[in-house]
Amino acid sequence: MDALSASEQRELASRMEKKQMKEFMGMYSRLVQRCFDDCVNDFTTKSLVSREESCVMRCVDKHLKASARLGERFQEQNAAMMQSESRLYDDNSMAAAAPHPTPPERAVLPLPLLDTPRALLIISTRTRFLSAFDG
Repeated sequence: MDALSASEQRELASRMEKKQMKEFMGMYSRLVQRCFDDCVNDFTTKSLVSREESCVMRCVDKHLKASARLGERFQEQNAAMMQSESRLYDDNSMAAAAPHPTPPERAVLPLPLLDTPRALLIISTRTRFLSAFDG
């Protein structure tokens, strides 16, 4: 963002803010629809009965807690990735001439873009992060 002028930075920030608001409203709308569909099935009264209201509250609470936990996991993984990246940078600066062997858990992909240690670190970290949700 440093190469952008001040007006371009403001425009970009404005677009990002609008996009985030749109994504938030979409998520909110899906949550409302899902909890309503799961909890409300009696349309004989104009307001929610206590059973429906408590179901909606539990549904919303469950989804908000899951969203918060997912955000925490992303932050944890991002912090670990940044720390690993920092160590990798420090190692590279200390031994600039020596080639770094690829750790066994990382597969070297044939794409030239993915042939850098940073790209491999990102791929292996994301793979471990996603596998944490599998089992």
